[in-house]
Amino acid sequence: MKLFKLKKLKSNIDEKSSINRTTQKNSIIDNVLYVEDIDEVSFLSNEEKINIEKIVFNTNVKDMNFIEFVNLCEVETTENVKSIGKNAFSGCKSLTSVKLNDGLVIIGESAFKGTRIQSLILPSTLKTIDMKAFMYCDALSRVQFNDGLTMIDSMAFYKTVLKKVVLPKSLQVVRNLTFALCKELEYFELNGEHTVLS
Repeated sequence: MKLFKLKKLKSNIDEKSSINRTTQKNSIIDNVLYVEDIDEVSFLSNEEKINIEKIVFNTNVKDMNFIEFVNLCEVETTENVKSIGKNAFSGCKSLTSVKLNDGLVIIGESAFKGTRIQSLILPSTLKTIDMKAFMYCDALSRVQFNDGLTMIDSMAFYKTVLKKVVLPKSLQVVRNLTFALCKELEYFELNGEHTVLS
């Protein structure tokens, strides 16, 4: 298990506050929250939540919501993270970048709904994308689907701006309305067969 060490505090030279703190298992270093214990996150102050710009998870993300983290623009998971829970980042309007490392198995219902993610590389360990996971992500134009994915639930990419979709041969189930109202979609490939949309 990775341990995150607290660096020396640096003076605040920007207008935005620089938050540095450690709890029993988590650390905040220069407005980046390193999470070893998800339950401790709820004890952060409102000021800390507002100033967090990035979260690095080293443990599963439970069914909770990070919408109070209004300046959160980046999320990263380590190899220890197997699941991202229901509604985890739903409505986080500042979230533009997500790095999902190998180890992740499931992305929960509405996990990133309504965020501003622009592109995404899904890890090869990912098996399931639950319903509405990326619904209304109106900046999401590119997703790399890696072999290993077996199920995409309904409306998972509903009303995104994906231009090209190439689904892996490992995929067994694609539920209804998965790519509905993706008006920018020009190319769709499933099981080696592609369709050019006009």
